[in-house]
Amino acid sequence: MSLENAPDDVKLAVDLIVLLEENQIPARTVLRALDIVKTRL
Repeated sequence: MSLENAPDDVKLAVDLIVLLEENQIPARTVLRALDIVKTRL
């Protein structure tokens, strides 16, 4: 499946994964931050 044709949520997820990996953010920090984001949306 081409990312170009992927749904917006999949594109965003891929972009976030790349950003977090490039910046070497620990998985535990990412998951905690996502919990905060989920409570705000």
